[in-house]
Amino acid sequence: MKHLYKLLIITCSLCICLTSCNEKAKLKRAMSDFMESEIVIPNEIECIYNRQVDKIMLDTLQQLKLIVYYDSLDCSSCRISHLMDIYSLYDMADTSNFSLLTIFSPKEEDLAEVRNHIVIQNLPIPVYIDTDGSFGRLNKSIPSDTRFHTFLIDANNKPLFVGNPLINSSLTDVLKTILDEHQNTY
Repeated sequence: MKHLYKLLIITCSLCICLTSCNEKAKLKRAMSDFMESEIVIPNEIECIYNRQVDKIMLDTLQQLKLIVYYDSLDCSSCRISHLMDIYSLYDMADTSNFSLLTIFSPKEEDLAEVRNHIVIQNLPIPVYIDTDGSFGRLNKSIPSDTRFHTFLIDANNKPLFVGNPLINSSLTDVLKTILDEHQNTY
């Protein structure tokens, strides 16, 4: 009986290790594919700022762009009510060489509610709405894994950095290093 338990524990441990290794390989492959892709920011995206709704003005953005993307699977109203959590990124953008784009891509049936919620909040930051889902459609390389939904792109719209710098100080340090390296480039 002891031998059976040992065998069962070893088998379970091996399965966990193999699954973990397989997941790491999938994550590494997704990261590699994503880093090689080009991110397209559609002209149809709306910008809501100071209760005004306008089209995005791509030519007013910095060459480097940190994108925080909330797809249609996210609870938009929950994310909007917690946008103050990312204010420090906006502060960082104000003193650095990048633009911050917080992009919501709600389901079509939620679009009016999301737009109204953002306007009513009267946030001191620009918030972008992907009104027709084109951001997701044009950027199929963005994995569904939300860890890939915060990323920095360069002037050629290629990802330079992936991850939410607010959840890990080492990610913040990496982002700052990348920004410093590109300070004189653009």
